Order: sequence, then structure tokens, then C-alpha cells
Amino acid sequence: MERMRSLFNRKATSETEMDNATRLELTARNAVQMQQNQLNTLAQSKKTKEAALKLAQAELERTRVDLQRCKVTSPIAGRIVDDMKEEGDYVKPGDELVHVSDSSRMEVKCSLKGDELAWVWQHGQQMNAPPIQTSETAVAESATSGDSRKTDPFKMPNVPCEIAFDFEGVETVWDGYLSRYEGTGMDRATRMFPCRVIVEQPEKTRVKALTGAKSISPPTLLSGMYVTVRIPIDSPVPLLQVPAESLRPGEQLWVVRDGHLKVVSISLVRVDGDMALVRQISQAEITGERKYQIDVEIPEKTLRQYGLTLTDVSRRIRLRNLELPGGTIRDQGETYLLRGKDKRVLGEEIASIPLITREDGVVLKVSDLGKVKDEFVDTTSISRINGKPGLAIDVNAASREDLLAMADSVKDYVKEKQLPPGYSFAIWGNSSDGRRR
Repeated sequence: MERMRSLFNRKATSETEMDNATRLELTARNAVQMQQNQLNTLAQSKKTKEAALKLAQAELERTRVDLQRCKVTSPIAGRIVDDMKEEGDYVKPGDELVHVSDSSRMEVKCSLKGDELAWVWQHGQQMNAPPIQTSETAVAESATSGDSRKTDPFKMPNVPCEIAFDFEGVETVWDGYLSRYEGTGMDRATRMFPCRVIVEQPEKTRVKALTGAKSISPPTLLSGMYVTVRIPIDSPVPLLQVPAESLRPGEQLWVVRDGHLKVVSISLVRVDGDMALVRQISQAEITGERKYQIDVEIPEKTLRQYGLTLTDVSRRIRLRNLELPGGTIRDQGETYLLRGKDKRVLGEEIASIPLITREDGVVLKVSDLGKVKDEFVDTTSISRINGKPGLAIDVNAASREDLLAMADSVKDYVKEKQLPPGYSFAIWGNSSDGRRR
């Protein structure tokens, strides 16, 4: 362009050529500016896209973090037994999503009666089983021990037990141990102690065919099974197994002695099906006592007035003075004995028995027709010791019972028992003295 101006100034070129050159210069300058503007635009677009890329990368990282937070991992290995939420449901912190069952270690719920728990405690003391440690009663036992846990005050021992499941005549058994109480103690509704039994190896089973059938059993202990918990206990005292039908209310037992049916007091341990376990205790027989007798005296005139005989009166009193067994009711792990109890042992109870009903509807009882007396049986012999009235008590040891320990217990009882004024004990013979020598 400078050359064209120089030529134009020297009149070496025309004005038209100068205008064309000027026009070309402006066109070139516009093209350069346009390219520069495009370059600036592309640079700004680059910066915008780089910022958008960083924003997308940040969103991606946040999404990955959110995805990781939304992934719920169970703290235990097991099976999902309940789905509490469906896909797409809104949840908040604290909501239950699933229920997971730890199948590698199972717990069995059971309840023990007070006397059953006493046997467990006693067995635990014999085997020196360590009591369970609990953090609920966390109190420092000593300032120097450094252990903030305290032994359970109930001192439930880890007693081994068996868990049995009966299916199609086949009994499957798992080994476990009594672990802990469920809750703080006795259930107020059932008056029993809820406990937990731990099965460490649910897949390790023992199979016992009960009816000779083919052994078909579950491969593992499953949730929801109704099982029987058996706790083997070593009794420190001898036990007897007797038919459950031989029991009477009030912990009494029908026995046959010297060819006669008698009722003796026993200590009932438990009833299991048709059999019962009782403590084998010493037998004490009293000699020389006068038996109680209830006399019913009705004048002959009164009997004729109402058309009765002594046989009628005796039969009606006997029918109203019964105690009959009514069978058994079996529930899960429990057996209940039914008995119709209408036995009357006092004179005033016999006097209240109705005998007849008059035409006007009035019910006449035994006491309305005669007299009822509580007396003793008439005997032709008397029992005296050193010239004074007395009774002889013969204490015999049962089989497998420690004779020496029983004799010492009797001596301690005689020594410590406080009798009313005018009464005293005297030991006449002791067959255990020969054993001590």
C-alpha cells in the first residue's frame, strides 16, 4: 500500500488503481479482524468448556460418593428374611430396610420354670461352669482389675444342652449351650424365666429315627422351627421314675406297702409325658398312733322318716366324696394332669354333703339328719415309752441313699427341733453306727 501511495504521489499510477488498492487493504483488514474475533471467541469457548468439564468431573465425583453412601452393607453374613422397603421408596435415617438372619450361629428362645432354673443353677455349681459376663451390669469390680464388666448377678452357667426337632418320625438334634436371660428376669405374664440357647454350628446335626422310617431331616437349624430344648442335669440326689397317673395333688404318691395301698408325700421334680420324676427320699413309718375317724350318727327314727338305710347314707356320702383322675393335657414341653378333686377329710365337710331333697325343694344335708364327729379309731392296744404315751418313728434309707448322711440329718433334726412343752425326742437305735466302724 505504501508503494501505491508513493507511485500515486509521483503521478505514476491512476486514482482508480489507488482506490482499488485502498479497497483491497480495507477488505484484508476486515478479514484479519474477523479472524481475530473468531480466535477470541474460540478461546473464551475453550475456557467455558474447561469450566464445564471441571464441573462435570466434580458432579461425577459427588455422584460416586453418593452412590457409595447409598450402598448398604450388612455387618453380618446371612440371609435376608424380610424386605421392609421396595425399590423407589423414599427412606430416611433410622428406617429399617431389611431383616438379616445370621445363619452361621442360631439362637433358640425358651422359658424355664423356677424349679427348672434351680436345677440348672445347681448343675452349674457342680460342673464349675463360669458365669456369663454381661455389659448391662457394667460396674468396676475393683480399682486395679481394669475390667469394667461385672458377672451376671443371676450367675447363669453355660450349661450344655440339646435342641431337638421332630419331623416325620425323625428327630434331628443340635448341640448348644444355655447362654443368657432374655430381658431382666421373670416374665410377669407367664411367671417363667425367658432364656436364650446358642447353637454355634447349626449345620452340624445328629439324626435319630423314632419310628424306623427313612432318615429325612432338615440340613440346618432354620428360623421359625418349634424345637424341644433338653438340658442334661446330673442330680445330686437319687431320683425315681414313676407313672404320672400315680401322682396325687399336693405332691403325694400312691404306693403299695405290705400289700396295702398307701399315700406318701414326695418331692415332685417334673412330669414328662406319661412318666414323672420324684426325689427318692427316706421313708418314715409311724407306729402306735391312733388313726383319725369320722363318725356319722343318724337316729333310726330319722332314717325311717325319710325312707333311708345306713347303706343308702353310706353310698350317697361316698358318691359325694370322690377324687378321680381326669386324664392329661399335653402342650409344647408341658404336661398338665387333670383331676376331679372333691375329697372331704374333715367332719364339717362331711356334714355339708346333701343327702335328700324333699318334695318342697328343700335340700337336707348330713348335719340336718344326724351328728358328725371327728374322732379316733377305737383300738385295743396302747403305745407307751418309759411309761408315758409315745409314738415310734422308724426312718429307713431308700436305695442308693447315703445312710450315714441320712442318719446325721435325723440326729440334727432331733437336736434342733423345738417341740411343745411335755414332748421330747429320744433315739432308741441307729443301724448306721456299724457302718461308721
